[in-house]
Amino acid sequence: MIESVAEQGYLATTVTQLRARAGVSKRTIYDHFPSKEAYFLATYDLVVYEFVKEIAGAYETSGAWDERTLRSLRVLVRTVQERHDAARLVLIEGLGAGRAAIERSEQASRMFERMICICLGEAPRATPLHPLIAKGIMGGVTAVLRHQIIHADLECSLELAAEMLRWMASYQGSSQLTVTRESIGFQAPRLSAPTRPDATEDERTKMLASALRVAARIGSTNLTVAHIIEDAGCSDEAFFELFDDCEQCFFEAVEHDLVTLHERVVQACADARGRVASVREGVRVLMAELAANPTFARAACIEVFNLGRDGALYGVSMSERFSVLLADGSPPTVASELSSRLIAGAVWEVIRNSVARDETRRLPELEDVATYLILAPSIGADEALGLLSIGHREQRTSSADHERYLQLSAPASR
Repeated sequence: MIESVAEQGYLATTVTQLRARAGVSKRTIYDHFPSKEAYFLATYDLVVYEFVKEIAGAYETSGAWDERTLRSLRVLVRTVQERHDAARLVLIEGLGAGRAAIERSEQASRMFERMICICLGEAPRATPLHPLIAKGIMGGVTAVLRHQIIHADLECSLELAAEMLRWMASYQGSSQLTVTRESIGFQAPRLSAPTRPDATEDERTKMLASALRVAARIGSTNLTVAHIIEDAGCSDEAFFELFDDCEQCFFEAVEHDLVTLHERVVQACADARGRVASVREGVRVLMAELAANPTFARAACIEVFNLGRDGALYGVSMSERFSVLLADGSPPTVASELSSRLIAGAVWEVIRNSVARDETRRLPELEDVATYLILAPSIGADEALGLLSIGHREQRTSSADHERYLQLSAPASR
């Protein structure tokens, strides 16, 4: 399974190919696995188990917390490098292998988030790590590892693990982070109800909007050309003059809105005075734009990954491009390639988690979380909290609102 998926992706892999590669009969395969999906998930679980066993084993040795954490990170980096195809199956191919595989990925993520909390929780004068910051750290490390796999950057680098540790440790003190409507002066973005494009709009624009709208309603895997042309009010001749199939239309629709989002965030950063203000304003616009366009947010964060290897690779590339955007608007010391990639992965994971929970319209409530994730590595956790005026401000939300936020941010339990 690992070899076949590495060569051609999960969707193109067949049981017949697996039987031939393994040198067993098809009946033997079905004696062990009722379906190709079950075969894949069993492989996924085994790879994760072996990775976790090696990482945890490195941490459970003697030494100070930072020495053990660094040792674990080095094992993680080396394991990904040495077992490239197995890591690819878990970190990339699993994203495009269907909803069951996505659920497995979520379970693995929560396990690694708990491991991060344990590691950083043993630091001197440590405070409990805020759950969304732990989720962000996991997202940042994952983004770097995916970059290594996709770009075949496989040379062992001890410095990579060391920089990961420095970056992770910069978020200590995040237990003081409080996210509420009142604490950030929350103002709901102006939202307009989705409407059918009017007759004056360009046909291509109408079809792009329809692709996102329908995919948000029925899922990208169920999207057809008929759905798009019916929603857009266009002919099939007009559609095929512009696109080869519905997947191309969907990808171009995501790209169209992504470029627009990028331009608006860059402009917001440019209009602000000072680098810290630039970060804050860019994050504000980012969250407001996504909240105001939930169909695009769902397409970019969820539905694109359901379209097999191409979708998974495109989804990962969005985080790569996002890192360039953050580097442009961040304080100078954050703008190293690795730091910006770690931070971008962290912010993207926090956004993706909110969208996956159908909390897209509440993204503006997480402005401070995203801003903190960007600023803390360069100016320190305490300074970042001070600039955001968080942790020293009187709590003004009701206990019900606070409980609602805790339910939103806490990892789901099994």
